Amino acid sequence: MAQPEHESASTASGAEALHSETTFDGMYGRFALGETSRIDERGVETTVRAYELLIDAADQTERRGLLVAFCLRAVEAGYRQAFASVTLPQVGYRDTAGQHPLTGVYFFLEKPIPAPRS
Repeated sequence: MAQPEHESASTASGAEALHSETTFDGMYGRFALGETSRIDERGVETTVRAYELLIDAADQTERRGLLVAFCLRAVEAGYRQAFASVTLPQVGYRDTAGQHPLTGVYFFLEKPIPAPRS
């Protein structure tokens, strides 16, 4: 299961560090493969980011825990699906015990547009 990345105490105060650890980017940024900008249907420039999650499809706990948590937290953070997800079974990686081939699941999410500051 994915573990949140931690920010150095020297770069953020305690409250800022806690917030960064609980944000979608703070928790899942390490799964990002790349991003690009595009103009959406409203004519607004948005950022689409690609994420790769490698899971053991035979492990129900991992399927439910990692995939469901990733998707629900993305929705909660305001991300939208930009393109259909892609699943590639047996992508060439194995679980830590070397017994099960891992499945790659790729998500293409549009980052939320920050609210204008008043």
